[in-house]
Amino acid sequence: MPDSTAPVSPATPSDSQPFPDDLPPVKPPSAGFILQLFVVPAVIVAALFIPAVLLKNLVKTELDVNNLVEELQHPNEHRRWRAAHGLAQALKADQELGTDSQHLSENKPVATKLAALLDEELKRDLGHDEAKADPSLKFQAFLARTLGLFDLPDVVLPVLETAIRMDHSQETGELRLNKLEVRKNALSSIMVIADRAHTRGSPLHSPELVAVLEEVSQDREPLVREVTAYTLAVLQDEKGANRLVQMLVDADYLVRVNAAVGLTRAGDTRGLEILLEVLSLAHGSYPDTLKKWNTLSRGGDPQAATPEDARDTTHELSLFLSLKNSILALERVSLKLSDKERAAAVAALNPIAANFTETNIRHLAVTMLPRIEHPELKPATANSPTGLK
Repeated sequence: MPDSTAPVSPATPSDSQPFPDDLPPVKPPSAGFILQLFVVPAVIVAALFIPAVLLKNLVKTELDVNNLVEELQHPNEHRRWRAAHGLAQALKADQELGTDSQHLSENKPVATKLAALLDEELKRDLGHDEAKADPSLKFQAFLARTLGLFDLPDVVLPVLETAIRMDHSQETGELRLNKLEVRKNALSSIMVIADRAHTRGSPLHSPELVAVLEEVSQDREPLVREVTAYTLAVLQDEKGANRLVQMLVDADYLVRVNAAVGLTRAGDTRGLEILLEVLSLAHGSYPDTLKKWNTLSRGGDPQAATPEDARDTTHELSLFLSLKNSILALERVSLKLSDKERAAAVAALNPIAANFTETNIRHLAVTMLPRIEHPELKPATANSPTGLK
């Protein structure tokens, strides 16, 4: 009796029937066959599936944004600020996607709701109690800044114009600073909206807005005048340009610098002397440069600059931005400079290109120097909103 536990041996060719001789030869599948069998169906599925996913994400994002806007009206302050940060991130992220974005910057219902919220907050009677006014003013500052992410001038500009005209002449301390922040953010938003419109080739033409900015450019607050100068420049309006020329003799040095830089956006060289003066500050040692800058930016009072200013990054930033903007402004009008003016610009830039402490400023001077010296060899750079604040 055979052993039932013995392994069963597989059949060998000799144990089976021989293969018939007339079978067709085995060939590997062709590329076309694989394409038909796998790739084409995959493309069909993707064509059906991907748009559905994109549409679902689009709807979800719009729902999320709308929900965040609703949350901004919640009585709980913590929920309002969570929604505020989420909304700001969503709008900025969408803007950074460019042509691949969902164009939230053109979402009129959302922009309208945010503009209405800011209008409501601006009308609220806050009195003179800092503790009571602080949450509302910070919320106003957020809304004013966020409206700058929308490309809907008809919707957002009216309330931003109201915000920049806010009166805080009687306020002091934190209350004054918080109201000033609202106005600064509103001005900055108008500036970036106008700049994006100019970049798209459809610049804003609003005599009403220019008239409001002319009025605000005479404000008692230097910071307001500084940002207004550059905002007027971005609009590139003839009346605005005339006001910028007047601002070249403003009592505040940073206002004068912004006005000079702003004029060059329209190819106007009437602020050249101020631009060269800014560059001349950077000749010599860095501590001396910063001290001279602090003296000028604080109203020309030598006693206003203190040893602590050497460690004040805010003053360093304003110095670096002023130098950067002045260099770019010179390059922008390089084709319009006379031989004498060109020689003065080159002389002002050479020490910066050779010795300035901050690497980015030094490299910018090195790059722009030949363009200013020989402007016919290189086209001028595009305008960009590089204001001081």
